[in-house]
Amino acid sequence: MGSARILQDLSRAAIRASDPFRCAALYGYCVGRSAGKALEGVVRSFPRVARDFARAGYAPATLLDALGRSEDRRLVSLVAGNAVTPTQTLVYLTWHYNSAELSRVLAKHRNMRPELLEALPWKSDGAIAEAIAGNHGASAELLERISGAVSETGNKLLARNPAAPTAVLDKLWATGDIFVRGEVAAHANCSKTALEEAMRSDVILLRRKAASNPNMSINGLRAMASDAASEVRAAVVRNPRTSTCELPTTPDASARVRRCEARRGGLGAVLVDRLAADDDSWVRRWLARNPSVSREALAHLAQDKHEEVRRGVARNPGSPPELIAALARDECAWVRAAVAYRQDCPPELIDAFEQDSSLDVLAGVAQNPASRVHVLTRLAGHGDKDVRRAVIRNRSASAQVLDSLCEDPYPLNRACLAMHPALDSQALKRMLDDPDAQVRFTATQQYVRRLTGGSVV
Repeated sequence: MGSARILQDLSRAAIRASDPFRCAALYGYCVGRSAGKALEGVVRSFPRVARDFARAGYAPATLLDALGRSEDRRLVSLVAGNAVTPTQTLVYLTWHYNSAELSRVLAKHRNMRPELLEALPWKSDGAIAEAIAGNHGASAELLERISGAVSETGNKLLARNPAAPTAVLDKLWATGDIFVRGEVAAHANCSKTALEEAMRSDVILLRRKAASNPNMSINGLRAMASDAASEVRAAVVRNPRTSTCELPTTPDASARVRRCEARRGGLGAVLVDRLAADDDSWVRRWLARNPSVSREALAHLAQDKHEEVRRGVARNPGSPPELIAALARDECAWVRAAVAYRQDCPPELIDAFEQDSSLDVLAGVAQNPASRVHVLTRLAGHGDKDVRRAVIRNRSASAQVLDSLCEDPYPLNRACLAMHPALDSQALKRMLDDPDAQVRFTATQQYVRRLTGGSVV
């Protein structure tokens, strides 16, 4: 039987059952066919379900387009506010509806093209202009035109917009508002004059923002590295333009700064040794997670009294096998779990973890692609739903293991199972009649994608 015929049979069954969830999943693959309107009609006959799909991030684009052409203004507004609504639908909404309320929603949408934002009535509605000010899809030209039509809140949004040109930022700087000036000082297009003024300001906020600017000069960063305020010094450390070679070997008085240092890549041996002995556990925790730290430093941190530091070492991709083996025997289950989740975890450790009493460790084993079939088979029957879901999330789980989970009592697990690429098509087909609506939607969507290769037929 061809895919078109199977699709037709599935559509008829969903329509006869008046199942809005299966109809929604099928709609995108039947658009343009006679069944398309019938599928849409079933979804619309359940107003609450239609509204849920109109706001859902997983809703099919074609269904959102159809719902956006409704006479129900509430439904249309939800579609306009959905982050995944496609541009073609936004084009229709922009030109078809003459509504200030809808325009305010559209002005915030990330998929609105510059010419669509330009077409909105921002000149007569300050709220629309303010929404455009915060839209990163707006052009520099449009932002310059609306710069005089927004409130103080709009000015701050405008100053944050990556597309804001230097001329607009200079105008915003001239307003004197400290918070607006702060956003200007951090902006990549900030003028040299404003940036230098921020750097010399007696306001900590402005100096901190200036220290974070990606275009701040090396000399400027060096000058602010000794700033009296720890917030400013921390911003200097976080700035990618600050070379790790220029970080001081003597400890900063503020733990905030030292934590930022511990997160930087390419740290020198002297600095690593100093941070590894830091009194602040968060400094050592960030250092333990740093993939650029030497094996010697990691070995030292693996002996730390704080379990979160040891867990950081267990998660670090640079930790050597002998260190991982030692941490696999740690008294803290959370540390052992970090080892169990590692994809390079040796088979002998995974086998040993199978007998662990901790659910966190077992979940790590269940999700680890290196786990053997017999281990996953046993864990697929575990009494804890999170452990079973970890098996489902294992991309290496076999079809036989996954098939045993089709009757899992927890709906979320079955919905996740329906998305697994290794699940047998016949098992997936059985899930089309699942008692849970979300599972039916997901299973139908995945089954049809397999059937059609993702194309409309």
